[in-house]
Amino acid sequence: MFIGPVLVIFIIEYIDDPLVDYTTITWILSTLFVSKYLSSILTQIVYFKCQVVGQRIKAVLDTAIYFKVLKFSLLRTSKYSTGDLINLLLVDTHKVYYMFEFYRGVIMFPILMSLALFFMYT
Repeated sequence: MFIGPVLVIFIIEYIDDPLVDYTTITWILSTLFVSKYLSSILTQIVYFKCQVVGQRIKAVLDTAIYFKVLKFSLLRTSKYSTGDLINLLLVDTHKVYYMFEFYRGVIMFPILMSLALFFMYT
């Protein structure tokens, strides 16, 4: 993710040189392209894995709530209505699923900030 600005600095340094070697600039540009391509692919893989984990946890919660509803008699108590139970099954478990989609941002933020500070002060 941070290789792009470093490579752009190298490109600017080579362009300012009057005796520029175009093969070196070509290698730097191809490295920039490949690094951005790999960064995009790896980001999507992490996003997919977070979605899979979220979907599995949502399925476990749905199953646990469904079995609890089967054991629970609505005639026994008026504390919970059918709408409350459907809300648990549909809305609340889906919010847990969405939490895992944004979880990777919480993990990656400190890493990205430390890398940004490292590159800024070196």
